[in-house]
Amino acid sequence: SRPSRNVFALVGVVISAALLLLVGLARSKPEGSGSIARLGYTPRACTFEECYPMRCNAYVNPYICLEKNGGWHGGCSPTPWLDYTCDVQCNLEVCDSYEIPTDLSCKGIDCGAEWCGYGGKFCGSAAPYQCVDGSGRYGCSGDEHHWLVGTIACNKCCDTNTCRK
Repeated sequence: SRPSRNVFALVGVVISAALLLLVGLARSKPEGSGSIARLGYTPRACTFEECYPMRCNAYVNPYICLEKNGGWHGGCSPTPWLDYTCDVQCNLEVCDSYEIPTDLSCKGIDCGAEWCGYGGKFCGSAAPYQCVDGSGRYGCSGDEHHWLVGTIACNKCCDTNTCRK
């Protein structure tokens, strides 16, 4: 025997009520709470300081989770984070538009006679910017801003081109 029309009507009412409840909950989240529980939520743009410590690809995974349960999280995602997976997030797509301050560059910083005199510990011409203090010590980069903007592993850097003069 086939189920009666009343059963189908009851199932329809239950599903409709559940959808209305979900929409109501999604809209009840306070504005700017860092959550995407509501439809159409777009995470805020990341600040300059938030853009560079993370190594997320802004074109592939532009959404970064900054905080979960009150502490640093640091994950990358191609879509905004769900409400229960991230408390504070931002969008990295604006990072290319920020001007990097000139004082955050290794370019032209003299390595000094002592550093240059070590022989073999300086970088090649393709990556002349070397970390001289921190866990990244002796590391080389072709990006003049890498050691002072793109990582927390270096406290001081120099331009090994100054050793070749």
